[in-house]
Amino acid sequence: MARGHDEIRRCILMLCLLRWTTAAVVQKTSCPSPLPCYCDKSPDGANGTVDCSGRPLGKVPKFLVLTGLPFARVLLGNSGIGALRKHDFKGLNVTDIDLSHNRIGLVSDRAFDDVIGVTSLRMRNCSLDSVPRALGALRRLRLLDLAGNAIRHIATEALAALVYLETLDLSHNPLQLPASSESMANLGRLGTLNLSSCGLRQVPTATLQPLSRLTVLDLSDNALTLASGAFRGLERLEVLTLRGCNVPRLTAAMFQDLPALQRLAVVSCNVSHVASSTFDAMSRLAHLHLDNNNITRLYFLSTNPCHLDQTNVTLDHNPIYCDCDVHSLVQKKIMAISGTCGAPYAYRRLLLAPPVGTEPGQRHLEESSLKTCSTRSRVTERYDCGCETWLGLGEPRTCMLRSGSWRLYADVTSHVTIGVVLVGQLLR
Repeated sequence: MARGHDEIRRCILMLCLLRWTTAAVVQKTSCPSPLPCYCDKSPDGANGTVDCSGRPLGKVPKFLVLTGLPFARVLLGNSGIGALRKHDFKGLNVTDIDLSHNRIGLVSDRAFDDVIGVTSLRMRNCSLDSVPRALGALRRLRLLDLAGNAIRHIATEALAALVYLETLDLSHNPLQLPASSESMANLGRLGTLNLSSCGLRQVPTATLQPLSRLTVLDLSDNALTLASGAFRGLERLEVLTLRGCNVPRLTAAMFQDLPALQRLAVVSCNVSHVASSTFDAMSRLAHLHLDNNNITRLYFLSTNPCHLDQTNVTLDHNPIYCDCDVHSLVQKKIMAISGTCGAPYAYRRLLLAPPVGTEPGQRHLEESSLKTCSTRSRVTERYDCGCETWLGLGEPRTCMLRSGSWRLYADVTSHVTIGVVLVGQLLR
């Protein structure tokens, strides 16, 4: 009897799976004639997708047959579209349009008048030589992707109406942003901006300064010169990416206006020198990526024993000279650090620190130990500095505030004793 019930349950389960699978397949059907696209309806009957991508359409198809139907997204990528004309999108009530990978030579100033509710527009690799004026109709736009075009200049009024824009991608455009440019002055809500591979020679400070809510900025693959105050006005910036830029020296003046920065990547930028105070203003820095540079000395990590103690630092593919200072840094400084020794020869390819999941046979600097270096007991050292606690190699260390400076106390094991010593120092 029990076996019969099991068979019945199995059959019911199979029927349910078959019905669900069939329903999922049936959802993607041809759109009403004569529209040569797929109309993919979502299970809830709303927010469907009209997929016309990859078809040799030659022009925007007529969408009038979809008037009143619940579609939220239309895909027209790689469809051979050469122009966008007035009323091309009539009949649509969508929020997302993708026109990427079309050679669009003409965009009417009224092209988007029938889809003013669009919040996301992608026009990547569309051979555009300017920002279309037609965008002025899309006042609710939140995301605009114009990457991979031939845009050189951005007229002051081109983006003026997009006051709700949150994400803007202008990467891979040969941009020329003059020092006095105000092309983004109205984008007060912009949170993410991509200006990578734009041929920039300097940080467009005047363009960026009005973007008070900007949190993510990518300036990779530009031959940039970083000057003092380059990021003025970007106090809320949390992520800055500078990959492939030629910045031989890093100094504190370059980043002094970025107190909220949490992730900084200066990768493959030919960096050879990092000043000791470069990152002092970044109290929230959680990830510091300095890979693929020419850094040999790590003084910038050891100057203040409590700074960057909670930061994940990656230094892979740098010719780091592993001397006693580096050995002490790795042994006593509490932070996550990755990289390998480049010199001297005896320590080449040694890992700076043992990462999680180290493979058997992988040697690291502390384990190998530099025999010429004298080391203190890690348990009995305490620092008096401008932070509260720092952790490293699994052992707690205590830091106490002393006018922003720090001092090492050896053989002190309790907070009370540190406080007594500290008070004694202040009373002198």
